[in-house]
Amino acid sequence: MQEFYYVDRFFPSSKRCSNCGYIKQDLTLAIREWECLECKKFWDRDINAARNLMLFSESKIPLEEGKSTPDQLVERLGMNRDTGSGQEATGVA
Repeated sequence: MQEFYYVDRFFPSSKRCSNCGYIKQDLTLAIREWECLECKKFWDRDINAARNLMLFSESKIPLEEGKSTPDQLVERLGMNRDTGSGQEATGVA
């Protein structure tokens, strides 16, 4: 059986640091590499987006509703951080 996961088109896969969850709101398509302001990890935007989508499919990033902000904390990788939504990504098709 093959599994499919649906991600909202506005899910910040490139903008979210896949190491700590920080969201870089001012990341434009012209910026191909960036440094996270929280954990100082340096990212290639495509590698970071791929990691975020992988984490999302493994339900380690919660399904978000509404607009994300850079200072919003996220629950990921077993860390107990409050997201405000409490929903986790699911969706086996």
